[in-house]
Amino acid sequence: MRQTPGQLLAAELKRRKIPKSAFAKTVKRTYITINNWTKDEGFGAEQRVAAAAALQQPPDFFDRPDLAQQREQYRLDVLSEFLDSSLGTSLSPEERRSLESFRWPEGRAPTVSDCKGLVRIIRGQLTQAEFEASADAMRAADPSTPPSQKRDDTGGRQSKERGQPTKPRKPPRN
Repeated sequence: MRQTPGQLLAAELKRRKIPKSAFAKTVKRTYITINNWTKDEGFGAEQRVAAAAALQQPPDFFDRPDLAQQREQYRLDVLSEFLDSSLGTSLSPEERRSLESFRWPEGRAPTVSDCKGLVRIIRGQLTQAEFEASADAMRAADPSTPPSQKRDDTGGRQSKERGQPTKPRKPPRN
């Protein structure tokens, strides 16, 4: 069975002992990583070389202008993989082709609701402009979300400093 780009990259990063602070293990992070590298906003030389090795490409794969088309293919493969794993659905070949024009808004990590929106875009039920406007509006309108959490779509637990205290405070004794 052929391994997906996300699986190849995760295995190579683990083999090279690249710190998890730089990369999470999920397909979502793999997509963001490859998407960022595709836009030449990589996370450093060591990680770029590791990713190239994982994808069985030359070490300068993410830096060479002549390989842009191949990088774009990996970006689409990983995005499809992420959508499949997030939504439990597979895209048809026509839907997959429509991914080619889609870009996540700058600096945003895709959430599961983003994926649902993306599938609606692909199926012609929503435009990308409507998708971006509704996502930004939802984020801005949520008063319970502190500013530091507005763009944190990682799904991880909140730290104690940013979250609610775990126990109510006791009143001081007189």
